[in-house]
Amino acid sequence: MEISIPFCIQGTPPSTSSLTASITPLQEISCQESQDGVLAVSVTGGNGNYQYRWSTGAQTPEISNLSAGNYTVTVSDGLQQQKASYDLKAPLH
Repeated sequence: MEISIPFCIQGTPPSTSSLTASITPLQEISCQESQDGVLAVSVTGGNGNYQYRWSTGAQTPEISNLSAGNYTVTVSDGLQQQKASYDLKAPLH
């Protein structure tokens, strides 16, 4: 007589660290009316499968041709979500 006992193998899910995001200006605006600013988001932690959504609608880690204003990016890795903002200012002269 054969006895069968059902069981489940449970593994530990891969650990993910807290997702963090920050925006860095790669190029500041050169003149009052210019649209030549460039911003990039730096992301650490999470599972590495990052998706980006900027307030401009862009879905890349870097945005360009920006005028003065406040820009926000939401970064998600499918499990966590983090927002970062940056106020890009035009020079005073």
